[in-house]
Order: sequence, then C-alpha cells, then structure tokens
Amino acid sequence: MIQMSKTHKIVADVVIRANRLAISTALVLVFASASYGGTFVALGPTNIVRASGGPNTVTSQFTLRNSKTSYTLRINNGGLQGEFPRVSSAVILLNVVQVAGPSDFNRNVNVIEKTITVGNTNALSVELRSAPGSGLAIQIIGVDNDLPMITASVTPSPNGSGWNNSNVTITFTCSDATSGIANCPSPITVTTEGAGRTVSGTAVDRAGNSASTLVTLNIDKTAPKILISSPLDLSTVSSSPITVSGTLDDSGATVLVNGVAANVDAGTFTAAGVPLQNGTNIVTATAIGRAGNVGQPAYR
Repeated sequence: MIQMSKTHKIVADVVIRANRLAISTALVLVFASASYGGTFVALGPTNIVRASGGPNTVTSQFTLRNSKTSYTLRINNGGLQGEFPRVSSAVILLNVVQVAGPSDFNRNVNVIEKTITVGNTNALSVELRSAPGSGLAIQIIGVDNDLPMITASVTPSPNGSGWNNSNVTITFTCSDATSGIANCPSPITVTTEGAGRTVSGTAVDRAGNSASTLVTLNIDKTAPKILISSPLDLSTVSSSPITVSGTLDDSGATVLVNGVAANVDAGTFTAAGVPLQNGTNIVTATAIGRAGNVGQPAYR
C-alpha cells in the first residue's frame, strides 16, 4: 500500500469597482457600492449662551478633511430643542469674514442657514448681543457623495497556485477623504477548508456612503493520499526503467515517482520511464497538493 498526502492552496483575487470603473489585482475582490448618504456634521452641534455683562464672544478652531466640497452653517436659534430663549442679535465670523449678522436674527427666527467657504483650517467667532441666558446651537454641515475606500489583505498570502494550507486572516483597511470613516470591519479568520470561499466587509463613512469588499479564498489543510496499483506489490521487474500507475484523492496534486513527474488525470496517475532506486526494486511515489501539503510516500 502506498499513502500520500493531499495539498490545496488558497487564491484571493482583488477587483475594485467604483463608479463603473473596475480595477483587478491579486488577492482580494472589492466591490464599491453606490450607497450615498449625502451630508455629515463637520462641526458641532455647539451650544453658545449669552453670559451676563457686555456682549460675549466665543471663538473656536476646527479642521476639515476636504475643503472643496459644499458646507452650510446651520444656526438653531434657541438651541436644537428650544432649550434657550432665542437670540435677538449676533455676529458670526468665519475666518474673519462675517457670515451672519444682526439683520439675520430676531426672536421669531428659528433656523438660519448660510452657505460658507472654508479652508482646511478654520476659525469661527460668535458674538451674542442679546439678553443674558439666550442662546443658539451652531453646526457646520458638509456634503459627501463620494464612496469611502476599503482594501483587504490576506495573511498568510496564498501560494503561486492561489491556495493556502492553513487558517487565513483577512484584515480590512478603510479611509474616507471627506467625512471620515464611521465603521470599518474587524479582522476575520477563516478556518474552514474549501475552494472559492468568500468573505465580505463593508466600510461606512460619516455621511452614510458605503463600499464593500469580497475576498475569495481557496483553503486546503489536508495532505493528499496516494496508492500504487501497478506494478503489483512484491512483483518481479525484469528491467528498468518501468511504468508506475495508481490513484490519489486529489486530482490537483503533483505526483513524483522515484523523482519522475507523473501525469495526473481524474484521480489517477501514470509515470513512465521510472528508474528503480539505486539499482534496487523499490518504487516511491509522493503527492504534493496545490496548497503545498505533502502526503506520506507510497512504496512498492
């Protein structure tokens, strides 16, 4: 009897699709979905309340990932939930430019929205000129209709045939140039053997846009088994080289018989021109699976 181990290997193929543009690489298959959220809160909400004494000014600095998209300054007079008396007069400056002034405010105005021009680094100044205790809430709302970026890496990498012979961990990396990432998948470890196994991950940015990856894996952790059927065990061979044939349970495996590569077809193998080992009548057949697993050699 001859035994031999079977080996498989994992392949991951990567394709990135976004806005109908497909880019393929090795290892991971990535599909960017057309899921658009639209807007996100770039700053705030921040409550500003008029203190006692003279008009008070509140200043703050903030940075933005993408200054090229559209932004709106939203002022909720009286706060988001109406928790303060409304402001009757105020001056709001963005980067030393007035974007809202006394004529925009009165106690009948609830929400004020202004389109603003921003930079990567910004300074906001709010001066309240109304009665003490009155207040408002400031927000800056940005538009983000771009998909986030997500990539996946496979560890360990598959062999040249696209197979792994051990557990595989998929790690995701996410980024977003405008609103930032709200959710990036945690690493996933795949332990189950099989060809064409898929694992997906989805990144979501702060505006609700999403992009997904699909990773395809081939995993075989089992060594192939091999059996020599000809020549028969203990048979007499009158000359060398000889032809050796047999069966194996992994049609994708490579078979070597006394160092000669055999032809493998549908679970059988045949090796012609096999020399006997060192002038003896010993025949050794070894199977190596696609994933690199090596079976126990079979002897005749």
